[in-house]
Parts: sequence; C-alpha cells; structure tokens
Amino acid sequence: MQYNNNNNNHNTTKNTYNYPFRVMTLNVQGLNSNFKQQQIINMINSDHISVMGLSETKLKSNQARFAFKRYNDFSFYFNNDSTSINGSGVGLILPKTYSKYVQKSNGYKGRIIYVDLFMQGHKKLRIIQLYL
Repeated sequence: MQYNNNNNNHNTTKNTYNYPFRVMTLNVQGLNSNFKQQQIINMINSDHISVMGLSETKLKSNQARFAFKRYNDFSFYFNNDSTSINGSGVGLILPKTYSKYVQKSNGYKGRIIYVDLFMQGHKKLRIIQLYL
C-alpha cells in the first residue's frame, strides 16, 4: 500500500500483507512435464503456500534430481520407489526462507517423505507427505 504524506514530498511503502503458514498437498499424477512444474510453482507463489506436498510424482531417482532445476527460490525433496515408478513418488517443496531450517529429510519406498525443521526459539517441526 502506498502512503503519500502531503506534508513532505516522499512516499513510504508499507507491506500490509501478513500470510499465515500454509501447507498444501497435491496428487500430481506424474511430474515429468516442465509445464506442470511451472504450474505448481505459479500456484505456490499466487496462493502463498509455505509447504507444498506432492504425491504420485512417477519420477525415477535420476529424474527427481533434475525436476524443478531452474527454480532457485525453492528447495525440493523427493523420495521414489526404485522398483516401480507407477503409482509412487512423493516430494516436498519449501521456499528458501523455510528450507534453511531443514535439519533432516528422509523417505520410504516412494510413499513417505518428511523433513525436520529446527526453527528459531528451539521449535521443532516435522512435515510429512504420505501417499497411500
């Protein structure tokens, strides 16, 4: 919001938006398309999502390393089943403002992934994405 004080000749910009911590989960039914990856990033930005959980990514481990590669404002965590990619694969997307607090991430057979965040003030938070 712009404020114009007529008593002096300068503008002061004040950000009045204060977004809550938002967590969203999405079954993407495959994540090989760059267009789909762009849509997810656009959704995160437009809806001010703090953590995005993804299920059914259908990515192989080597593909997951390159997914979302061009988006530097986020960190990506994936877990994939090495035996069968169909109907499996989970991931978490966090903006860099939160990913700096990630102390550990782990997953199991492309069905579960979690990240442990150690926040300021000795607060701990575990975020879990589960695909059944």
